[in-house]
Amino acid sequence: MDELLYATSFKRHPYRQPTIGWMKDIEGLTAEDCRRFYRTYYAPNNATLVVAGDMDEQNALGLIQHHYGSIKRQRITPGKTTAEPRQRRERRLDLRRPTTSERFLLGYRAPGFGDPDHPALTLACEVLFGGRSSRLYRKLVREGELAVDAQGTVSPFQQPGLFEIAVTLRQGRDWRMALAVVEAEIEKLRNRPVGKRELRKVKNRVDLSFLQGLEKAEGKAERAAFYQTVLGDAGELFRRRDLYLSMGADDILHAARRYLDRRQRTSIVVTPGSESG
Repeated sequence: MDELLYATSFKRHPYRQPTIGWMKDIEGLTAEDCRRFYRTYYAPNNATLVVAGDMDEQNALGLIQHHYGSIKRQRITPGKTTAEPRQRRERRLDLRRPTTSERFLLGYRAPGFGDPDHPALTLACEVLFGGRSSRLYRKLVREGELAVDAQGTVSPFQQPGLFEIAVTLRQGRDWRMALAVVEAEIEKLRNRPVGKRELRKVKNRVDLSFLQGLEKAEGKAERAAFYQTVLGDAGELFRRRDLYLSMGADDILHAARRYLDRRQRTSIVVTPGSESG
């Protein structure tokens, strides 16, 4: 479903292709194709190396030089990225699959990770899906008993991606009922500012998750490498936390109105049955 969501949402941008390619691409690869790719892209001028933890700096640098120093830089031609045209109407894909319950996946347009709106949209996602007390988890899973799972994520990509919503229905429940609940809560988020208490709660959850990710040396290294690779500056890791904490109800309202627009939505609906579509 996720592959089809991106293939349907993006018509020109490379995000429409799975990272590893479609099965027909994989089946067509030769061993030499793989070796050529490895020699070209697994090069020091195309990598970020982060060392974290209690170490002897000179010893660590010596080990890095020993293991990686002989690898030569490569000439890497930057890939061409085609800008995605503005989506002006909802796209829909209906599938029948051998599953016991219905499910749907929604993809709204979302900003790139470095965009000022990304932290606000992340908090909007937290309002809807952050934990068992969040608006949509409560309405769909705990109280409404329409679904067994409801999740939302904002893609952490360098370029504009998707705000994804995934809902798996209870057996025998109709996806249309659950979708109506999702749409109603999104409209509330687009029209009413989040209250002070709820805003404080979602900020606390985002902040806790952020700090827990830095608790171990491995987490520090992974986060630093991600920010260096995606934003070109590992130091943005710490400025990001300040951005989350500085967001206000108006920022969330603005992001919800700008991005959670049904005209810029792609829907994938799966119903039980023989595979088709």
